[in-house]
Amino acid sequence: MKSGADRLSSMMLSVNRKSEDRSLLPWTFRPNVGVRLFVSLVLGFVVAIIATPVHRMGASENIPYGLVLALILVGTSAWEARARSGIIGLVLHLTASCFGATMLAGQGFMGDVLVPVGGEAFTTFFGLHVGYFWLLGLILVQFVIAMLPLPWFTVVPRLSDARSAALDADAAPSDGVGSMTQEDGEESAPLASMVEKSHDDDASHGHPQS
Repeated sequence: MKSGADRLSSMMLSVNRKSEDRSLLPWTFRPNVGVRLFVSLVLGFVVAIIATPVHRMGASENIPYGLVLALILVGTSAWEARARSGIIGLVLHLTASCFGATMLAGQGFMGDVLVPVGGEAFTTFFGLHVGYFWLLGLILVQFVIAMLPLPWFTVVPRLSDARSAALDADAAPSDGVGSMTQEDGEESAPLASMVEKSHDDDASHGHPQS
């Protein structure tokens, strides 16, 4: 009989898995529910710290490729958070990433600002507004992740080494037999035609017409 923690783990993972299958999952998916939630929380903060400086790349040239890369990074991490620990893990990831981005948006000890908005120094559209797009996109991307269908977040355990080797061993002879049969069939077709023609020639010589 499953304990309350096991039932909660299955519900939050959105898929029922046996405990022995957990060793075949990615390493951040293997621990218990509390550890997986903590991992999602930490990664949400880390991804915001990494993506916030990236989001301004190309903004001064009106080519915001940094914003695209930053949102892809956040979306990927958010998908993993939901796949790892369900909707609760995604909420923790959203909270931590918003905290990290907001912390960097403020003025630093040296007076630097990593999410500047407006100002005479910026003359292009994205140079002026990319900070808004980043802070709003950070939330919007994770909201979209929360609305996606549940089957999109199922992580299939990999095959164990022993089972994979057994499947390869079973497949190898059948493939070889199949290929040999096909090649033999292709080679035997013209041979049969030659034999049939030879028989026709013998018949014509053996029974000449009057």
